[in-house]
Order: sequence, then C-alpha cells, then structure tokens
Amino acid sequence: MFAGFRKKWPLDRLADEIQSSLKQALPSAAITEAFYEEGVRHGKKRIPEEGIQELIKNAVEVATNKLAEEFLDARRQATNHITGLEGRIATLESVVAAALSQTGTTPRPTAPSPTGDPELEKAADLLRARNAEKAAAAAAAELAARKEQLELARQQLLESKQDLEELPTRYRQLVETCQETGEFLWNRYLNGYDIGAARRGNQDGPPNDPTREIEFDYPEALRARTPGTDMVEE
Repeated sequence: MFAGFRKKWPLDRLADEIQSSLKQALPSAAITEAFYEEGVRHGKKRIPEEGIQELIKNAVEVATNKLAEEFLDARRQATNHITGLEGRIATLESVVAAALSQTGTTPRPTAPSPTGDPELEKAADLLRARNAEKAAAAAAAELAARKEQLELARQQLLESKQDLEELPTRYRQLVETCQETGEFLWNRYLNGYDIGAARRGNQDGPPNDPTREIEFDYPEALRARTPGTDMVEE
C-alpha cells in the first residue's frame, strides 16, 4: 500500500511541496488530501503507518537542507560585498583626505614673460586667474562628489552588516515554516487514521496506532554560531 503512495508522492516531489509552503499558507489541497486518505486506509485496516512519518521527516530534511545551502551562499555573497565596500571606503577616505589637504592652497603662478606691453600682460594675468578659478571649482566639485560617494558607501556598509546579522534569523524562520508544514501533513495523516480506526469498530489483536509526535533535524549550518547571533537550541 505504501509503495503505491510513495510512487505517487516520491521524496523529491514531497520536498518541493513542502518548500512551496514558503510562498503560500498551506501545502496544496492534493497532497493534504493524499495524506488524509492514506491515514484513513491505514486506520480502517489496523495496519502500521508503514514509513509515512519517515517519509515526511526525510522530505522536510531535504527541503531544509536546500535552505541551509541557500543561506551559506547568501552569507558568502554578503560577506564578500561587505569586504568590497570596506575597501572602497578606505580608498575614498584616502582620496578625500588628500583633497582636503590641498584645500586653500593655490598653485604657484607661472612667471609672466615680459612683453613690454602692459595691456598684453594684464590680459595674461586675467587668463591665469580665470584658469585658477576653474581649477579650484573643478577640485571642489570633485571633492564634493567623493564625499557623497563616501557617505553612500558608509550607509551601504551599515545596511549590509545589518542584513548579514539578520540573515540567519530569516532562514531559521523559513526552516521552521517547512517543519510546521511537515507537522501539518503528519497531523492530517493522523486525522485520517483516527477516522479510519473509528470506522473499523472493535477488532481482535493489538493496535498499531502510530505515534503522535514527530520531530525534525535542524540543519547544521543554521544550528552553528554565526557572527552576531546565538546558537540555535532544538
């Protein structure tokens, strides 16, 4: 009996259904009904649950291990991003410091070539002054742009560090959602089993009622200590 059920709901398909619960409140009606009906059949015939609980536990493990892999990849990318931002900030700080050290200084004027013509020398002085003003304005604009870039990079760094700190919590919540889905499916099976057992009436022989509890393993990657977080207690 269980072989037919497992053929229809193999481990990978069930794991996908459990992961789909991350996007919707409950697993699909088809799989919910399938576990309920399987429970009814088992309850009516007074037979053991034949690995139904183990199937659910294994499917949840597959789904949560995928989440753990996604978490490790996301954490690696976030760490690399933070490292890149820290390098950019260091570079910008050096550029801004160098520019500030030059603020207020004026380049040494080039000695005018004596022309003997006062009007020509005056025009040359005016041209040099305009060029100096343009250079100062360009330098000020460049400094302002670098300061703005530096401030933006610092803000991005703060946000990225906050995201990294919150990353384990977000993924732990996803893991818990998968486990809750597994519990839901197991409870649907038990509901069906109880209904089937009620229909069979009194029968001789010891009962084969399934255990009511179901427990899941927690992914190692999310159980271990991560910077800024506490260890997960199962």
